[in-house]
Amino acid sequence: MDIITQKMEINLESNNDVSSPTESNNDVSSPTESNNDMSSPTESNNDVSSPTESNNDVSSLTESNNDVSSPTESNNDVSSPTESNNDVSSPTESNNDVSSLIESFGTQLNIRQDNLSQPDNECKLLDILRKIDWKRFHNLCLSIGKDLNDPQWRFLKAIFLENAVANYSNNELTYVGDSEQGCDFRVEKLNNLKIEMKYVEGCIFSGKKLLQRKTTSEIKLMNSNGTNTHLELPDTYSDYLLIVDLHGAALISKEILKNYIILGGDGIKAKIPTDKLHIIFQPSDITETNKKDLQIKEIFMNAINNIINSV
Repeated sequence: MDIITQKMEINLESNNDVSSPTESNNDVSSPTESNNDMSSPTESNNDVSSPTESNNDVSSLTESNNDVSSPTESNNDVSSPTESNNDVSSPTESNNDVSSLIESFGTQLNIRQDNLSQPDNECKLLDILRKIDWKRFHNLCLSIGKDLNDPQWRFLKAIFLENAVANYSNNELTYVGDSEQGCDFRVEKLNNLKIEMKYVEGCIFSGKKLLQRKTTSEIKLMNSNGTNTHLELPDTYSDYLLIVDLHGAALISKEILKNYIILGGDGIKAKIPTDKLHIIFQPSDITETNKKDLQIKEIFMNAINNIINSV
């Protein structure tokens, strides 16, 4: 027993001289401590400039671009097309110079200022009017004769002749004289352009040789029966005046007509130099005549009596 007890004591002492695993492990740096001696990834990254800091050291693209003139600023240094065009005379200014020249030579060339304002419409209107069957119209005037010249019948003559012009125009002119004041025809294809018609025999061509007059005879444009207050043609007056004679017809624009009006207490009249007119047809265009006995008064009186007796 004594021997066994001694051996056990020796083993216990031997074990106390050897470091325990725990103490041994304490002498070796733990992984955590070892990692603390080495710069952590975060600390290491702090030594290298971050992308944000690097971008701050280099001038940004935006700042660099600010040193170069932008396309807008560059364009501002060059005169804009509008400013450049201002240095060149505009078409309107150029046309004014041409208009002045034409006006100065207008009498010799028989060119009127109204042709410059709306040349297309006026040319088209003249073409329409010249295609009217004026020979047939001339024969109608001959056939009516003087039967409707009396004051009681004169309004009926105007209705006959104005409707005849519209009917002989292949429907290019629309008769509106019974519904519109100061306008007898509308031309739908020309933006409803307005035409007033005046029939005056011997107004443009007169004498045995039917020569063109230098000035028209007096034409009554508006009749106010002694109460005229107009100082010029009203704005509502038609765009053109169609002057019709037994042997011819002519056209004039309102703008030109204004220069030749005669103001009076009983209305507005005009006497117009014929070189200011566009001739539509003339005596040489009428080569044949065909006069008929229409008996208009008898027909109308019978119609009036029939209406009266029908009630």
